[in-house]
Amino acid sequence: MTSNRRALGLASEYRDCITALNMRGVTYVLVGAYAVGWHGAIRATGDIDFLYLQSASNVARLCAALRDFGAPPSLIDPEFMMSREPITQIGVAPLRIDFIAALSGVTFAEVEADAIAGAIDGLDVRVISLADLLRNKRSAGRAKDLLDVRRLEKLSDRR
Repeated sequence: MTSNRRALGLASEYRDCITALNMRGVTYVLVGAYAVGWHGAIRATGDIDFLYLQSASNVARLCAALRDFGAPPSLIDPEFMMSREPITQIGVAPLRIDFIAALSGVTFAEVEADAIAGAIDGLDVRVISLADLLRNKRSAGRAKDLLDVRRLEKLSDRR
């Protein structure tokens, strides 16, 4: 399913990063607060989060995309990106970019199978499904995640 239903604006750094990921054919899914916003519950955030497929070939493409993007070489570490539950953070809030290999409550295979093909600012992105996002947010259990769940469920009830 393809959707352009959410009009989210992206900072130029985020646009450049998504462009590099797409040009290199990286397998990733948009998750976190930007996904919450895409599903209709827009809130402030200090970063954008990408869940990536943790395979050797995909991590190689991800590293190439990060080089193209201009990430600091010290952060482009394929061995770390293949380790257990790594998070690679580039930049600082409010323009930080997080690359995550695992989410709580859902697997990459589940997220990727259910992901929604969409667009943000004219860029193709795959976005975590509402059901998977809710499972992830409930499992994470932080106050801001539980607030996201409440807001998303209210929106879902109105549809």
